[in-house]
Amino acid sequence: MTTAVDPWVLSSDIVGNVVTIALPAVLWFLLFWMAWERPDFARRSGFGRETFWLLLVAALLGSLFGIIGVLPLIPIQKDILALSIGGGFIPVLLASILLGRLFGEFWRSLALFWGCFVVESAILLLVVLFLPSTIAGILVLVALAGVLPLPVIFAPRLFARLRAPADEVLFRRVGLFLEITSGVIVLTYLTTFSQAGVGISSYFPLYLVAPIVAGAIAVLTIQRGFGLWYGYALPLAYATATFGTLVGADILRQPPLYGGSTSGIYAIGGAGVGDLLYLTGLVAFAAAFTILLLGKQIPRATPEPPPSDAWAGPTPFGLLRRAYRTGTQGPPGGATREAEHASREAAAQTRRLVGLAGPPPAERPWEGLPVPPWVAADQANLDALAASSSPDPRDDYRAWMTARWLVRVGQDTGRARFANPRRRFAAFGMDLVFVTIPAVLVWILAVQLVPGTTNDVLNNTFFNAAAIGFPAWAFVYFVVFEVLFGTTPGKRLFGLVVRTRTLERPKTIPILVRDSPKLIPLTVIGIGGALLVALLLRGPVSGTSLVSASSLVPSEFLALASVGAAIAVGVGICALVALLGITVSSENQRAGDYLAGTWVVREVSVPPPGAVVASPPPGRPPSG
Repeated sequence: MTTAVDPWVLSSDIVGNVVTIALPAVLWFLLFWMAWERPDFARRSGFGRETFWLLLVAALLGSLFGIIGVLPLIPIQKDILALSIGGGFIPVLLASILLGRLFGEFWRSLALFWGCFVVESAILLLVVLFLPSTIAGILVLVALAGVLPLPVIFAPRLFARLRAPADEVLFRRVGLFLEITSGVIVLTYLTTFSQAGVGISSYFPLYLVAPIVAGAIAVLTIQRGFGLWYGYALPLAYATATFGTLVGADILRQPPLYGGSTSGIYAIGGAGVGDLLYLTGLVAFAAAFTILLLGKQIPRATPEPPPSDAWAGPTPFGLLRRAYRTGTQGPPGGATREAEHASREAAAQTRRLVGLAGPPPAERPWEGLPVPPWVAADQANLDALAASSSPDPRDDYRAWMTARWLVRVGQDTGRARFANPRRRFAAFGMDLVFVTIPAVLVWILAVQLVPGTTNDVLNNTFFNAAAIGFPAWAFVYFVVFEVLFGTTPGKRLFGLVVRTRTLERPKTIPILVRDSPKLIPLTVIGIGGALLVALLLRGPVSGTSLVSASSLVPSEFLALASVGAAIAVGVGICALVALLGITVSSENQRAGDYLAGTWVVREVSVPPPGAVVASPPPGRPPSG
């Protein structure tokens, strides 16, 4: 029996699979290109280097192994609704941050939006529940989606009649934002469907329709509708597409998933970086960016300075490397000027670390610092070389060598402020104690509530939610404390704080980036710890091949020892990688700190100037 193959269907499937697989990489490349090639525009629009690392590294780690890294939220019948860190929590939080920046009044605009958005989502969910998948239900859904945002737009006029104060511009912007989001909700709902036991799905190219439309509308309305700078079309497109998909797919399409014969954990954004919720915001961003790029509206530099963030440019050693490349490839004199920049940045960074207030004198950047006298003389010689009107290639080499020693002096002088590995690991250990003790109690409760053997416990939905939820809740613990207080209880015990390279408290995006690598050891501890509790209370898993080499070594001990060893090896590897990064880094940064542009420093000030005198590095060549 022969089966006919439809060439059109086959070609469509092949193209759809290729696009689905390649789409995340293409979107990440576009983010990278803008953040590095158009840095001023990217930072001002909210998609700078921090956001790139958040949407790449943090999202990848947040969706580790698919189901790992989810926040269990509420039980629904026999199932549990959860939120994925990488595919759900990060996109929604980023969309909220961009929305707050977009409308200026951060907390007020977010409160107004979320209040109206929750009410609208609840009304639309009721329509779907009582009029599911009918023409009447779809018509009612479309009508309500277009009408519900209108009261927000016209609310200031009503408040004016009632003699109540209202910000007409803010209300109009939030109302228009809700109107665009409502359109995305409808398009997403019409192009997705539910699969019991699987989740929410969509076909190619239908899942691209809503975000592309959102990106185009954002470009068309950002100036005339919102009265904002055209570059803000990017965060507008990302936020409207993300919030629209959250409701149109992950909320309105959720009800048919529950009530099956078996229980399970349904995670919003559960597919991680391949989830519709994660991808639609990026596709909308890409659509808006492409339209602006084709319209030649994205310059290499913007006249207004970009907003400050944690990424403060290259380190002094990074500037030295740039000066070296310029000396080998660029014109004479270029390396000298960049070497002078590196030495002055080292002096400024050292001043911040030792607690000196105010900028130094332009002609004496090392003044007041506990450094040897020859440092000022070397800096003066370097400044004279940089100011020379007739640069010589030999001067580039002399300038680079001089700056190299000055940067090293600054590093040695300011290193006392950085937290050493011993303190950092001890602080992290205390934080683990604080988050693990409640988790152990929950694991014990989960085991006690399940009748039967260890196998029954491991197959129980509540127990699994408690196990895989630990890394996500612990991650939230670190993020919340560091965003609100700049430290955690464990760090506070050891006098440590998290700061940017300008010694300011980091904002939310850098904190998310720096804490995302912790999801790996937290996952090992969560899964392994829950399994240890189950083994202690119920015994080994039946059907395993744990055979004792001697009757003196029971199988229970072997099971516990093997799980404990796996936890120790997993956490130990993560600790070794972190220790290597802190040791090799010139600023005691592990990988997360390096990507986020953050430091972990002592909260107390280092000894006042004059109490410590840096010794000149051995073998320093004369700078004259």
